Amino acid sequence: MTNIKRIALLSETEINDLYARPDFNDHERILYFAINEHEHDVLNNYSNVRTRVYFILQLGYFKARHQFFKFN
Repeated sequence: MTNIKRIALLSETEINDLYARPDFNDHERILYFAINEHEHDVLNNYSNVRTRVYFILQLGYFKARHQFFKFN
């Protein structure tokens, strides 16, 4: 068994701040999940409700963090 030492550049809190899904307050929900006219046009391309909700979630989280997340 090898003993591997790793450099810890970021604390657990910093890692969560960078990579965890954000927890929005009411103001942030309105800010990030508001859909403009162009986004609404794209949303209308999807007929399935699950796909539309997934699009809105990914769009809102991307606006906030510039990352995509997996949702269960």
